[in-house]
Amino acid sequence: MKRSPLFVAVVPLAIVVFILINFARPPWTPLRIFGLVLALPGFALLTTARFQLGNAFSVTPQATMLVSHGIYSRIRHPVYVFSAIAIAGLVLYMDFPQFLLLFVVLIPL
Repeated sequence: MKRSPLFVAVVPLAIVVFILINFARPPWTPLRIFGLVLALPGFALLTTARFQLGNAFSVTPQATMLVSHGIYSRIRHPVYVFSAIAIAGLVLYMDFPQFLLLFVVLIPL
């Protein structure tokens, strides 16, 4: 695997762990717990999807090869799907549910 996909998969995980640790404060409301339940599998599956891209991953949009195994055999754009789930979970975990209104703008884009 080239260095760039590894960098793009590992660095965001480190940032997420940093955020999760720094925002781990009481009160633990059901909304925050639900956000954590969404964020952790979302980021895990996002990282899995990025690793399954392997050398087909690039920062600039280029169609060099078709990946049709693993998660990509079931979901058309797993990076987008799991990114949305993970970000929504992170927003709920950080106790900023009003930022979920951004998805009203971002999802259609």
